[in-house]
Amino acid sequence: MLRQHPFWGAFALLLFAGLLSLLWPLPDTIAPDARRTSLDVTARSQALLRSVHPQGRSQPVSVERLPSSVVDALLAIEDRRFYAHPGVDPVALARALWSNLRQGRIVSGGSTVTMQVAEELRGNPPPTFGNKLAEMHLALRLELRRSKQEILSLWLNRVSFGNRAHGVEAAAQLYFGKPARDLTPAQAATLVGLPRAPSRYDPFRHPERAERRQHRVTRAMHGARRLFAPR
Repeated sequence: MLRQHPFWGAFALLLFAGLLSLLWPLPDTIAPDARRTSLDVTARSQALLRSVHPQGRSQPVSVERLPSSVVDALLAIEDRRFYAHPGVDPVALARALWSNLRQGRIVSGGSTVTMQVAEELRGNPPPTFGNKLAEMHLALRLELRRSKQEILSLWLNRVSFGNRAHGVEAAAQLYFGKPARDLTPAQAATLVGLPRAPSRYDPFRHPERAERRQHRVTRAMHGARRLFAPR
């Protein structure tokens, strides 16, 4: 009988440890009340006078209450294979690596929506190789414990849309003066395009850039519809 090579034993042990590590609890920052703190100012009668949000405006909303164009825009521009991957998309990572090699610099990270949620839960650390691995690991754990709809809700409620607005509801109120459920497809495309670079695409300071970004998201939405249209 052939002796088993030590390499395979070590590989099996590492693989088992890696799979076991996916059972680690999710970070406490995933709790709905952990995202933003607020201070309510009340009168002596306990009537609410104002709410102060020292870390920014944030108003959670369920993805089921949003127009479909919001999710369509998000997946078209950020993660077309969202429903097909387990949190990490090897196809997107390979495409990003090829683009970076061709450009000679980092132009794409290949992050899925789930990986972006993981990055936010980890406090948006610097984009180092180690942090990217930790982000991928947390993304896999998120997919094991949360549904796709819950992950979409986490993204839409937690990412920064600029000007201290965190979450699509606060962003809709800030930029369009309306609740997120009433957003038009064009407005949804505008908002979904902001988190990639909130300062660069700030509609107040750089309306032309914001409009160009909105057009890019809209084109991506049309392309996604053609890609997934029944034949």
